Amino acid sequence: MQKNVSGRTRNTSIDSTIDLQKYVDAARESNSAALENAGNEIDVNAVSYTSSSEAFRAALTDKYSRLAAEAKTHSNPEEHIYGKYYDKGSRYYEANLTDTERRIAYNYEMQMYKDGKINGVSYQDSLFRGIEINGDVVDNDRIMFKRRTVNRQI
Repeated sequence: MQKNVSGRTRNTSIDSTIDLQKYVDAARESNSAALENAGNEIDVNAVSYTSSSEAFRAALTDKYSRLAAEAKTHSNPEEHIYGKYYDKGSRYYEANLTDTERRIAYNYEMQMYKDGKINGVSYQDSLFRGIEINGDVVDNDRIMFKRRTVNRQI
């Protein structure tokens, strides 16, 4: 994948201000609180689990709500968003994104602008650059949480 070298870098500047660990820690705290209040009825589904993907979705929502709010300050927000990602002549063109990151960012920002939320979580967003996300560990965390829930209820 090739990156362009000139232009704006607002998207990745916002990435650097978002502390992913804060979102992961909040999910862990939520899970700990849920375990504390598990009750004594043995029902693994009685306690809600906050997954890592939910934490990452919250981080993406934070990022794209900022970008959509910025886009709303322009006379034609949809045109502004399009120009940021696809018009190399735009003074707002985001220069340091791969083609995949550009497509994802455009879709997420448009979703946030139009619907006030993003659909799904793409780990190929620039927010997750350099971070390895292991699906087996995420699944194992959910299994261990359910096991601790039942143990606590017993």
